[in-house]
Amino acid sequence: MYRKHHRWLGGGLAITVLISISVALITLRTTAKPAAGDILAELAARDAALCSGGFTSTFEMRLPAVLFDAGQGDEVDQGIVTCSATEVGVSLDATYEQDPIHRAVDTFNYHEMDVDEALNLIVWRTAAKQTLSAPDLNDTIADKEVLIVDSGNVVISTDPHRMLYRYAVGEDDNIFVYEQFLLASGRGYAQHLATLVSETPLGGGLTEVVATGTYGVGYPGTWTLIVDTLADLLVRSASFVDDETAEVALTTTCTGSLTDGGQTIGASGTYNYDVNAGHIYTVEFTNLTFVATTDAILLLDLRTAITAPPLKGSETVDYSVEPPVRIFH
Repeated sequence: MYRKHHRWLGGGLAITVLISISVALITLRTTAKPAAGDILAELAARDAALCSGGFTSTFEMRLPAVLFDAGQGDEVDQGIVTCSATEVGVSLDATYEQDPIHRAVDTFNYHEMDVDEALNLIVWRTAAKQTLSAPDLNDTIADKEVLIVDSGNVVISTDPHRMLYRYAVGEDDNIFVYEQFLLASGRGYAQHLATLVSETPLGGGLTEVVATGTYGVGYPGTWTLIVDTLADLLVRSASFVDDETAEVALTTTCTGSLTDGGQTIGASGTYNYDVNAGHIYTVEFTNLTFVATTDAILLLDLRTAITAPPLKGSETVDYSVEPPVRIFH
């Protein structure tokens, strides 16, 4: 059952895509404080220490080029994320493993808005993305390419188009990559956990933790975490079952570990979200590096880019107001 429009899964097909469960993307603001001394409190302490001290990580990220069309291949991004106690910054450079394939309207969730008058497919691809979430702004610049693909799968034109996405301060939609990265690297779970149900040693340093909680405001469910007590309580795998549907809405995996400055994250991981009746949206994070310091220069560069005057021909989509406003420069 569809519940909410969400902007970050939209890709080039539409401004928003309907998804089945409201994805409340992660911040490190805990919504339920567990009792001191239990494993939930320990997980919360690890999460808080990671960001309050600051860290920087580079990674490779692989995800579907088009959400509902696996035949279009994957997008592969080289990324860097950094955070301080008050700011989060993300920078991505994208490549694609294949040229786009022409699709007809009403196939693979393509609509009339995805073709031109000659029925050529209009494909929007992100070439680069710069995101900054701070106390005074919460914006993303996306440098996109608009490709026109004819029925013979020939790309007949490619045009650049810059977009600035503006969000209200504190709105999590802007930093979804950071949030997915945290879960896939074994961190960021504590804020979603409310009450410990059970804690069961599994051997080999692993402990199964079952807790009530949420993954989306107003969408309660049950979390099952496999916690690695030999790797600073990294969450090696997790699943969330939504109370209303009684179905698994989200799973994650995390392997390896990277440690610096007394902080530890996973070396690789996956984020798998059921966007609609078994259609799984998977994001893979590999080739991670990690240092427990903030890249202040990157945060400054992101701020400079995002606050610069808009380029001629660019577009701003302002989600900080309702309804959203589109401005053409």
